Formats: sequence, structure tokens, C-alpha cells
Amino acid sequence: MNRKEKRLIIALISVVLLGGACYAGVKLYQDYKIQKAEEILKVEQKQVDQTFCIGDTIVLDSEEDEKPLPSGGSYDASLDWEGRMDLAVDRARLYPDLDSVLADLNREEIWTIDFERTARRRMDQFDEHYAYVMLDITVDNKSATSHYLSQTGYPWFNISLLSLNCKGHDVEIVCFDGMPLEGDISRDMYCFNLEKGSSATYQVVYGVSQNTKPKDLFAYIGAGYIPNKYHIDLSGIEVIGGE
Repeated sequence: MNRKEKRLIIALISVVLLGGACYAGVKLYQDYKIQKAEEILKVEQKQVDQTFCIGDTIVLDSEEDEKPLPSGGSYDASLDWEGRMDLAVDRARLYPDLDSVLADLNREEIWTIDFERTARRRMDQFDEHYAYVMLDITVDNKSATSHYLSQTGYPWFNISLLSLNCKGHDVEIVCFDGMPLEGDISRDMYCFNLEKGSSATYQVVYGVSQNTKPKDLFAYIGAGYIPNKYHIDLSGIEVIGGE
């Protein structure tokens, strides 16, 4: 190999090394930008996060909820209405068994033949290894118009927007006493109809693991897992039939 060829090889190696160094530098810079953007996003999210206690009124205004963060990112709870709806968890109770829950349901008239058949079928999916949480809530429709259509085509609201989390996992609704008694009850059992300017109180029952403690629970409002924007502290939950 002559001197010219050696110089050419050295030059090629230098180009490759320089190119690798440039790529690594660009990659590090891109990773840094992504990391900073994520840090900024978390800070901005914390600035709009809210924690509520039992008895607090939560203002759920779709226009406010959809406002972008200062950096331009989105952080909305996907409220399925346009306008304002207020919600408060008035009372929260943890029950050891289903019979205790059913004894405390307010709306006796909800137990129509169709509803009882549907609810019992739903409850049969749960067994003696479950405990239950009942939330008494007040919903006040200030100006909201639903964007949600029930499975049978009614423009109703859906209570599943109120999620209960137990030990880091969202749990299922067992029973909701606000469902309308028209339509197909078996398909619309999480829906409720509330006209503008009206308010109503409802009870929502969730199934949780039997060894659940108050510290294991919190609720939040939002479609998808956004647990901190409208976070509801349930540490004041009443434990029925236990300490």
C-alpha cells in the first residue's frame, strides 16, 4: 500500500468517525429536547391538576377543559358534552357484601322487572370475593349538551366518565340508579338524562377486591386514564360493617 492509498484510507476513517460523532451529537440533542419537552409538559399539567375531597363541587366546563397548555400540548379529560356540568361526590361508602349495598340504594322504584333482571345479571359476574364502593353524587347541569349517543341512540350523558381506581387499576361499575327506564335498559344502564338547569342525585356502585382499604381508593373524572386533572380524594370514605 503506497502513501497515497494510506492517506485515502485515513481520510475515509476520519469521515466515518466524524459522521458517527455528528449523529451521536444530534441524537443526544434530540433526546435532550424530548426530555425537556416532557418535563415542561409535566410541570404544565401539574399546574392545572386539581384534587377534590368528598363534598367539594367540581366544575366541568368543556371550553375550559379543552384549553391547550402554554406549550401547546393538549391535556383534556374528553368530556362528552359541550357546556358546563357540576358534579360532587356527597358521600362514599365501602361495603363488605352486595346485600348491604342493595339495602342502601335510595331509588326503590328503580327495581322494575327489567332493571332487576339486567342488574342481577350484571351482578352475577361478581362473587363473594368482591367488596363494593357506593358513591352518592349530585350532578348539576348548568348548560351542558351531550355529544354522547347511547347505544340505542339517545343523547344522554354517561356516568362511566366518573372512574373509581383501586390499587392502581380502574374498576367496573356494578350498578347505577340514574339510568332512564325507557329504551333498552340492558344496553344503556350507565346513561342518565339531565336537562339544562336541572340537578339530580345518583348512586353509583363499583366492585372492588375484598381486602380493599380506604387508602387504596380514589376517583377521577375523564375518558381515558387522566387521574390527576379532576382527582377525587376518597380517604374520608365510610367503611360499612368494619373498622
